[in-house]
Amino acid sequence: MPARPRRPPARRSQHRTQTHRAPDARSRPARRQSPPAPRLHPPRQRRRTGSGTVKRDFTADAPNRLWVADITLVPTGEGPWWLASIRDAFSRRIVGWHTSERADADLVLTALEYALHGRPVHPGQLVHHSDHGCQCTSIKLTTRLFKAGIEPSMGSVGDSYNNALAENFWSVIKTECVRRTTFDTRTDAGHRHSH
Repeated sequence: MPARPRRPPARRSQHRTQTHRAPDARSRPARRQSPPAPRLHPPRQRRRTGSGTVKRDFTADAPNRLWVADITLVPTGEGPWWLASIRDAFSRRIVGWHTSERADADLVLTALEYALHGRPVHPGQLVHHSDHGCQCTSIKLTTRLFKAGIEPSMGSVGDSYNNALAENFWSVIKTECVRRTTFDTRTDAGHRHSH
């Protein structure tokens, strides 16, 4: 049998295989940034309700000219027991107070009603000073103050010195009646603070 002819050797391609390199970061096209998401709610505005009326001057030239109000917590075995009080800047006496299991607007509103029931108040002569707690900025309380002709005043947020007269009263109450004392029930705490 005749020998088969040999195949010619395969020619190598003259085109070299190019290695794929990652493009330089500087050569990449700039990525389009998506616009910021729209705000669903407007920025919160700090409420200014008679702010700065007292300016840490807790003095009065007559009764029922300046009242300072605040609330505090007394722990008991049944849970929190809240106490609200209103203090007259002239006599330094408590003119209205109330207790409750909840620190809501009704707590400070009831204390105000007791104070108005026991003290003669003339519209336009009394200032009601408090902090920026949600109870004191509530519609219930501010509406009642407006109807009684009482000017609301509030100190700056987070500054206890702007309500120092009320804080001083709480310091005395907790030093003499609360500290080193355990109340099993809210009734026990109420009897202790009512004496």
